[in-house]
Amino acid sequence: MILQLFVSVMVGALLWMDRVFVAQVMVSRPVVMGPVVSLASGNLETGLLVGASLELLWLNSPPVGAYLPEDESFCTAVAACVAAAASQWMPMHEAAGLSIVCCLPCAVFGRVLDTWLRRRNEGLVRMAGPSGTVAVSRMVGTALVRAYSMAAASVALCVAVCGSAAYAASLVLPRPISSALTIVPFVCVVAGITGLVNQEKPVAGAVGLFGLGFACMVLIAYMSLI
Repeated sequence: MILQLFVSVMVGALLWMDRVFVAQVMVSRPVVMGPVVSLASGNLETGLLVGASLELLWLNSPPVGAYLPEDESFCTAVAACVAAAASQWMPMHEAAGLSIVCCLPCAVFGRVLDTWLRRRNEGLVRMAGPSGTVAVSRMVGTALVRAYSMAAASVALCVAVCGSAAYAASLVLPRPISSALTIVPFVCVVAGITGLVNQEKPVAGAVGLFGLGFACMVLIAYMSLI
């Protein structure tokens, strides 16, 4: 499993590069990344569930122009790996829900990483100056290698942290609560479609409402199972 997770991390970091750094052929979208990353771990179904849920959750937040939203691609790279690992000791739908809950903060971490890399690349452009095509090509290569290295290291770190949190949570959560985690993908779908219909960008104040709504749905699911 360790080797499979390592391959998944490397694949996830590579696909994440498509978001802003290379190609931009949409393979960094969660609905694509989730299955591909999990396929490297031999768990296609879990990755598809995670990817589709996160795709719809951030459907209304593309990184266009100067607007840099939370990094749904980075979150998917981490969540798909964690879900694939968690499915080894808990049912698939519960593993997907738990991984999404544990890995949502990684979207903010990914945005911070993206911002840092962009600023570092601006420094490379100033260093290149009027030195010619060869120097500029070397700078581009340096930027790509740096971005992939940092992405791979960051995804690996987040997988380790979030995976440990998911494992610890699976040990202490009551069985009804664990079963209620199966509704997390549904919550993501509802939240994403609602945002798309309203045509509003996510704001900080909406985090509390999302958390309250999620807690209420978990409570309802819990009460229906006990």
